Amino acid sequence: MFVILLNVFVNILIHFNKAKISYTKIPFNYVKGQIAIGNSPKCFIMDSGAPYSHFYKNDYMKYFVAFSWAYDTHRKGKIVPFFFFPQIECYKSQFFLSDIIGKYDVLEVSPQNNSFVAGILGMDVIGSANWHFDLSNCTMESLPLDSVIKIPSNALEWTYIDNKTPEVDLNVCGLQCKALIDFGCNVDLCLDSLQIVEICKQNKPYSTLIDTTFGLFSWDLSKCYYFDSLKIGNIYYDDIHISKYKYCNLVGLRFLRHFDFLFWDSKHKKVYMWNKEK
Repeated sequence: MFVILLNVFVNILIHFNKAKISYTKIPFNYVKGQIAIGNSPKCFIMDSGAPYSHFYKNDYMKYFVAFSWAYDTHRKGKIVPFFFFPQIECYKSQFFLSDIIGKYDVLEVSPQNNSFVAGILGMDVIGSANWHFDLSNCTMESLPLDSVIKIPSNALEWTYIDNKTPEVDLNVCGLQCKALIDFGCNVDLCLDSLQIVEICKQNKPYSTLIDTTFGLFSWDLSKCYYFDSLKIGNIYYDDIHISKYKYCNLVGLRFLRHFDFLFWDSKHKKVYMWNKEK
């Protein structure tokens, strides 16, 4: 009961605490299939699959808030301290976070494949601004919540409801489902076994491979399915990778990279994706 009350307390604090973000345009890199700001070993990962931000470096000014549970993508949990960070520099002297409450864990830094990470910027940060990504030229721009940009009429548009868990409606080969947009997922889709069985019946041939997926605290093996072409919505996309995942459906960064541009409109809870005119 005490742990549950702590979780509620931390969630309330984060809900009412509004992180401040410097508005700027900066480059990013694709590092192990993730959007990384800065250079290893001090880069920050944009992760829309994480409700809260998570930091590993111990040289930030911070003030203890409470202990609470944190869970990774495999639902492995551990109790970690949450701190209030007055300011964190994420990219040189151009991109700062201010007044943020985040998880801090220096004892168990991260899985081996994430040893380059200084911090993970979750939906508490992403939801505090609008974002314009040039996915082909690797630049991102943080914008005020009331900002607008010109979006082509043929852009793919998704709508989500919860600003901490951005789930959208998908139609994959006629199967209706909801999927969490997860920048930290380096496949096109993660679906459950029954959904994958139905997709495989309709789309032959395909190939499979056992792959390793890493979370904040743990790793697991998953079966990945490779399709030359697959219909998602009303469009066929080439070279689609689907991973078997038992916890929830995900749409990963690999699918988003089928497009040149992405605009994340946090104010209206919409995501737009489109390609350059040919």
